[in-house]
Amino acid sequence: MAEGVDFDRHYGRAVLLLGVPFQYTLGRVLRARLEFLRDTCAIDEAEFLTFDAIRNAAQCAGRVIRGKTDYGIVIFADKRYNRADKRDKLPGWIKQFITDASLNLSSDLAMHKARAFLREMAQPTNPNDTVALDHAQLTRHPSYVASAAGPAAITSHPLQSADANATLAAQQQASERARAAAGEGAAVEVEDVAMDDAEPMEIAM
Repeated sequence: MAEGVDFDRHYGRAVLLLGVPFQYTLGRVLRARLEFLRDTCAIDEAEFLTFDAIRNAAQCAGRVIRGKTDYGIVIFADKRYNRADKRDKLPGWIKQFITDASLNLSSDLAMHKARAFLREMAQPTNPNDTVALDHAQLTRHPSYVASAAGPAAITSHPLQSADANATLAAQQQASERARAAAGEGAAVEVEDVAMDDAEPMEIAM
């Protein structure tokens, strides 16, 4: 189960992944996709299947960790996750916690580490013990994961120019004059200031 359900907070504290979730490779849809990726993008079939399986595993791991204040235990119960071609494809927020001390654990040692972790996380926190980091200190921290560069921010817009603002203000004034004249039952000529070549328009009530 990789999508659709969230077990945040006390609703879920552990994920046990048994095996690597590879797709069924004999399906016609998957075979056609692999052929297209091989012929068009020169992507190796095994590379794509491994990436897709690790992506599903990461989505399963994220079912119990739904925010920066949430915590949980993720157990990759398959020795294939020790291999670099599998482990390096995990996202950074998971890979940063996979150290040499957490690999190839026996059942007893894994239970001991899980029990100690949950006991530590269950203790009440003291707000005075929290430490605030500025951006420079945060980026120097070894657990910091840089995000991908997003699209460039829009710093200017045509409607924000001085000429556009003046045109909009003139239009609003003309509309207010027209409404005032219409309320008195008179006829007034309104000039469209947005178009220099526009002809006067007569509004009669």
